[in-house]
Amino acid sequence: MRDGAYRQDDRMTKTAPKSVAVCLTAAFAGLLVPVAVSLKQRFGTKVHLYVRLPQEKLGFQHLIDSGQADSITLIPSFRSPGPCDQMDDQELFALAREYEKRLSLPLVRLTFTHRFLGRGFNIGGYYYPKSTLLNYKTSYRDQVRYYCNMLRFWENEFTEKTVDLSLQLPHEGIRAGHLAEIPHRRLDSSRYESFWLWTDNEFHSNSRVVESYKRNDTVQPRTLGGQYKGFGSASYFGKRPFMKMVSRIILYTGVYMRRRMKSDMQETIRYWQNVHRLALVYFSRVRLQKKFYKRLADLEDIPFLYLPLHKEPETGLQLMSPEFFHQHAMIVALASSLPAGTVLAIKENPKTMGCRHFSFYEQVSDLKNVMIMDDREPSLTLSEKSFAVSTVTGTAGLEAALLGKPVILFGRHNMFDVLPHAKVVHDFADLPDIVNDAFEEPGDLAVNKSEAERYMGCVIAHSFDAQSVWRNGAFQQDDDDSKIVVEHATQKLLDSLEGALTA
Repeated sequence: MRDGAYRQDDRMTKTAPKSVAVCLTAAFAGLLVPVAVSLKQRFGTKVHLYVRLPQEKLGFQHLIDSGQADSITLIPSFRSPGPCDQMDDQELFALAREYEKRLSLPLVRLTFTHRFLGRGFNIGGYYYPKSTLLNYKTSYRDQVRYYCNMLRFWENEFTEKTVDLSLQLPHEGIRAGHLAEIPHRRLDSSRYESFWLWTDNEFHSNSRVVESYKRNDTVQPRTLGGQYKGFGSASYFGKRPFMKMVSRIILYTGVYMRRRMKSDMQETIRYWQNVHRLALVYFSRVRLQKKFYKRLADLEDIPFLYLPLHKEPETGLQLMSPEFFHQHAMIVALASSLPAGTVLAIKENPKTMGCRHFSFYEQVSDLKNVMIMDDREPSLTLSEKSFAVSTVTGTAGLEAALLGKPVILFGRHNMFDVLPHAKVVHDFADLPDIVNDAFEEPGDLAVNKSEAERYMGCVIAHSFDAQSVWRNGAFQQDDDDSKIVVEHATQKLLDSLEGALTA
């Protein structure tokens, strides 16, 4: 562990969870399991694990056999039978409306996090690979039935197992937990080096960070350094993009052939999604470069507002900003609010290339004060040279804030919107004034940077460093350092629960 990466807090919480529900995925199981086991060993917490596939249930069975967990349950799939299956339409929709009243939420919003049932809400993901198992054989009634079944499933699990804390649950599980007033914690990147924190709501936010910033707690300021490594399609495909695409398809084919012998239809779906995505990204990028792309040199001496686009579909977009995730509307709104002599520079997310309908770029290019930037241009450089940066919930907004740049946010659940130079758009009618202020009165750059660095210090104060265990897109537990990370992660979890649990 690096010096100063974690300050041990010896305080013990007054209460600890008596029964915890933990949803395991490949990326997070390596840390969630030892953290849950630590709670069981230290406090006698009952540990109830949840997985999505029968193979995963078998793979984690050893935790039950060894007494490290108390149960492991398979989360129902879309095709699984449920208590709402035999209801007629009147009963089913009455139950759905009852849930909507209790949740204060239209039930259809639960689909935002589902890549297939909610694909119609992924406005910029028109060509995202479809599931023949769901899309073409699913009715609206089937969709409502599924979510009513899921909410009942989680409510029953919470009651039967007297759960008082949930970790890393799917969105419908979090919402069902709200009904039972069960706190939820989710591992999320702190957006700084290799630090992670426990978020305490469905918007991936941590209320303690905001409280710490508002209290002006003494923290170590964190500057914008080399921790941000932008994702560009050039690095994605390398210097020889066509050969890289072919080699990756060959790799995916080899892996698929090995797994298909002992897997199910889901493996076939995943394989074709990977191949389809690679081809879409490559050929769309070639077409975009030829017809629309501009380079940074084209913006020389032109003041511009920078807008990096979100990947679509992306659960982080709709999940973190359910009130607004319409990126095309955002472009039009910004372009129609710019002062004379300025332009809007947008940059596509490489992972969305090929998923948006090409007419999107053609229509955007008709806006004379909008430029579509080459994806090879570093995002951080564009932020540095812009007079302001706009986003919904993207990390580029935090980067810009740390640079001292004004930030215009269309999402309402960014933790850093507490900063004075980060403005949230609640009404499009206010946008011209917000943009004009960012252009003419950006504030003191040094003061803005100082505030953002102090905010980032508050984030790290509530985070733990997972540098030694986060590898290849997943948490690993295979060395002595991993035990230290588990201790720190567990303590940060307990810290986050102070006042949230009933004694």
